[in-house]
Amino acid sequence: MATRNIPVIPGVNHPDVLAEAEARDEKLADEQFYEDMRKQPAQLTHEQYWEIEARFRKDAGGPDGAGPWRRSALASLTRSMQQLMDSVAGDIEAARALAYLSVQTDAYVKQLESLVEMLKTASLRIEIALCVREDMQTLLEVARTTLPDGSEARSH
Repeated sequence: MATRNIPVIPGVNHPDVLAEAEARDEKLADEQFYEDMRKQPAQLTHEQYWEIEARFRKDAGGPDGAGPWRRSALASLTRSMQQLMDSVAGDIEAARALAYLSVQTDAYVKQLESLVEMLKTASLRIEIALCVREDMQTLLEVARTTLPDGSEARSH
């Protein structure tokens, strides 16, 4: 790739002037982002929060939630593919059960993906809120290495 030699015009396109202008533009963009974030309303109503909580509590345990489907899907991973194939090859009831398991597992995965996206948004919003503090980085580092009770956090 050929390099073009552009003459430096003092006070106009000198690298220092361009760097200062770029830094100014970046600072203005950061300030605009901060202002836009400050104006952002709550992302969920209290009712929506409680609906989501209730759905995941139900899913975690009860027989009418996703718990049994999740446990069955995970249990299927303890079988080899040959075992799974053999279990459905000559047994229509086993095949139906695994078909339902597949469909229910896909639906549960979609729910979990939705929850993951909400939690990512929550984490980002919380971190942006911490930007108002000069000790933000210290607070985050302490949070990464210790639990709220002061004990050492295990790494994930």
